[in-house]
Formats: sequence, structure tokens, C-alpha cells
Amino acid sequence: MTHRTITTCTRDCPNTCGLIAQVDNDRVTGLVGNPEHPVTRGFACRKCRDFVHRATSPERVLTPLRRHGTEFSPIGWDEALDEIAGKMKALRAEHGPESILYYRGAGQRTGLKLLGERFFNLFGGVTGLQGSLCGGTGQGSQDLDFGIRISHDPLDHANSRNLILWGRNPVVTNPSLARTAREVRRRGGKVVLIDPVASESRALADLFIQPAPGSDAFVALAAAKLILQQGSEDRGFIARHSEGFEEFRKIVGRFSLEELCRRCDVPTDQAHALAALFNEAQPTAVTLGWGMHRYLHAHLAIRAIDALAALSGNIGVAGGGVSQGFEEYAPFDWDCTGDHLHPELLPRIGAEILAARDPGIEMIFVTAGNPIGSAANSALVKKAFEKTPFVVVAGLFLDDTAREADIFLPSTTFMEEDDFVGSYGHNCLGPVNRAVDPPGECRTDFDIFAALARRFAFADQFDLPADQWQQRLLAPTLCDQVTLEALRQGPYRLPAPMVPYADHRFDT
Repeated sequence: MTHRTITTCTRDCPNTCGLIAQVDNDRVTGLVGNPEHPVTRGFACRKCRDFVHRATSPERVLTPLRRHGTEFSPIGWDEALDEIAGKMKALRAEHGPESILYYRGAGQRTGLKLLGERFFNLFGGVTGLQGSLCGGTGQGSQDLDFGIRISHDPLDHANSRNLILWGRNPVVTNPSLARTAREVRRRGGKVVLIDPVASESRALADLFIQPAPGSDAFVALAAAKLILQQGSEDRGFIARHSEGFEEFRKIVGRFSLEELCRRCDVPTDQAHALAALFNEAQPTAVTLGWGMHRYLHAHLAIRAIDALAALSGNIGVAGGGVSQGFEEYAPFDWDCTGDHLHPELLPRIGAEILAARDPGIEMIFVTAGNPIGSAANSALVKKAFEKTPFVVVAGLFLDDTAREADIFLPSTTFMEEDDFVGSYGHNCLGPVNRAVDPPGECRTDFDIFAALARRFAFADQFDLPADQWQQRLLAPTLCDQVTLEALRQGPYRLPAPMVPYADHRFDT
């Protein structure tokens, strides 16, 4: 009773590793890397391997629960869903659908998870989420600069002479990129780490630049100033493919090199070394991390880095570019969610819940997330959940958020469901194939919403089998050569450019 199942890690990580689940007697006994994945190439991190033990932990909740005071007791699925549906109908009648907040986290980022939005939009358009707790600033900045953010395929880094890890710690958060950095060094190239913290990835770097937190813009401007002083900027690119160069030059001219370096607390010799890599040892690739997004003026830092790459002739060339990430939902048809129907709530989630009026937030439904543990200002988020009259959480464990739930619904791990997952770290769509049946009474989020939808008048607009929804969700990706069954067999590289902007055409 032993078999192996091709699958993909769905946890919130840019590596999105291709995996093989080893199954013995109906239990997953190991997760190993799939050597056929073009990017991750057989890698599986320790956290992924340990997830096998997490999924079988005795602390995992296997039945719906109802809270009574500070204690929880098991209840049946019908009883739980009947109570949730009844509460939703009553709140809609008394306060309107916006009195209900749906919070879908990034715990699992698969296609069928998008249908939670569809359920709530069919219900009447509840309050949802706007913005990002993660990479939204970077994407928005690059959309302003290039028209649309498109990153270099990680496989293109084979053409990079140098690699800049700007605010990124791949040893911990993107192991395939760490391997790429080592390969760059083996070819004789240079790796630079720019980070306020001497992270684990310092071991990868030939040069470590440690700016003051939030001062990355001044690092980029210092290197740009040196290139302009040398008169070695890419004048052809600037003249034919850019706007605002003279204004940019004036901004840089307001500061001496010493002033720029003082503002970021970086020695001038390191600014010289960085400028030389961009301008004299091309192509140089920049991979942006997510820590640098979390400052008030982070968009200016990212735009300054984009400008530095453009100024030095590293945009639209193999092995160059400024890569911030990929659209993980690009393979899917977002119209299936009906997301355009609902009002939105900013990710200052605790303050916004408490401040909501006409109507206030009377109910919160959470899937694939632990906002009390992950959103900003945890104490305020916890207070907001405590003050909300009715909370539903679907998850694996009684984590910080689940402990505030009135009803807890046990959901599946990726090892127990069939789906597909995109990546924000590379261009591959990965299959998520069920390796074992769900334990106890656990259900997929899709099955939970499908069962809940049957308690409402819009049931006929939701009631399709999972594979038919996958067919609809993947409509932008499927064609005669790319079928649903073919995608289940292994990773599929999406038809995205290996080198973006190679034609120097931008939508700005």
C-alpha cells in the first residue's frame, strides 16, 4: 500500500516547491522535492518536510467546534453550517451584507480558494480586503514605472554576471534563489546583499551593504549619482524609452555623495562598488525582498532602484532587471470570484473593524489565515475580534485567531485536496494532487462553501463539482495542448517572457 503523488507546496513562500508525497498505508510519511520541477529541481525545505508531522499533530482539530465561554465542544457539520447560515441571513436582513467581513489569508493560495469570494459576493457583497500586508507596495511601484510589473524568470539568472539581493534573505525564504546566488559566484560573478540586518544570506555575498532601516532610496541614489558623475549612463535608453530624466538628475544633484551616504549610513566606498557593478560589470540583476516594502515611503525606494537599473542599462537585457515577484493568480480567471461587487476594507484591519459604522462589523469569517498572529498591531486586531459578535474560522489548529471563534471549521492541508497553485517566486503553475483522504471530519474550503451555499437561494450559481470549477478558473491557461489532466501531471511553465521588456516597450 505504498505510492507516490506529485504535488506542490502551497504555503506562503516564493519557492512554491514541486513535491512528491510518499504515502504508506494511507498516511503521508514524507515530502521530498520533485526533481522534474524546472526551478526548484528536487529541493524541499525543512519546514516543508516537517509539515508532514504538523498535519498529523495530535493538536490538529478534526471536527467542527462550538465555543462556550472559554471552552470548545464538538458539534456536527449540519449544526455548524445551519447556525452560520442563519446568522448570515439575520445580519443581512438587519444590517445589510456589509456587516459581515470575509478575511481570506495566504495560508494556502490555490485556485479553488478564490471561490470563497464568489460565495460571499453571491450572498450580497460583504466587506472584503483591499491592499496587501506583503508585496503590494513593490507591485504598485513597478506598475508606475513599467506600466505592469513583470519579473525576470528565475532561470534567466543563469545569464546574470552579478546578483543584488536587495532586502532579501533567500537562505531562509527562497532557497532556490540562494542556489542561484552560489551559481553566480561559481561563474566568477559577484553577489551583493543589501539589508539592515546581517541575515543568514550574508554568507552568500561578496559585498554586504548594511543601510539604516528604511533608507534604501538613498543607497540607490548614491549609486546613480556616481554613474551620472562619470557620464556613463545609458543615454540611448534614456532618450528613447524613458520620461523624467532631467527631473531625476535634478533630484540627485541636490545631494552630495557624502550626504546621500550619510542618510543611509553606508560608506562611500560601498556606494562606488555598487555603482561599478551596475555600470561596469553588466548584466546585473536585482531581486527585491519584502521587508523593504514596510516603510511609509517604501515606494520611493523601489522606484529609485528601478531608476538605477534603467540608468545603467540593465532593463530589458538577459540577466538584468529588477525582479519583485510574479502574479501568483495569473493562471486563474479572477472573474469567477465576482470580486468587483463588494466594498473594501483596508488592511489596517484592527482599527478599521473597530471604526466601521453604518453598518459596523457584526460577523467575521476567516479562511487560510491567522490575522491576529500576522496582521499589524496584533493587540488591536485581537480586540477587534473580541468585540465582534460572531466569528467563524476555518483552519487546522486553535491558533490565536481561532481561539476567538464562535464556530471553528476543520479544513484540509494541501496533501488532502486536489487543486492548482501559482507562485509569486517563479513562472510555474503546480498541481496539488490529493495524496491521502482528509482525516476525521476535515473538509476543503471549497467543500465548506459548497455546503454552505446550499442553504441559500443562490445555490445553483455555486453548485458545480470541483473539477468543473477548476476548468473555469484555469480558462486563461487551458488550450488544446494544455488540458486539466495534463496539468495534474507536473509543473507547467506559464507562457511569460524569460526577459521582460526586451523590446523596450512599456505601458507607462
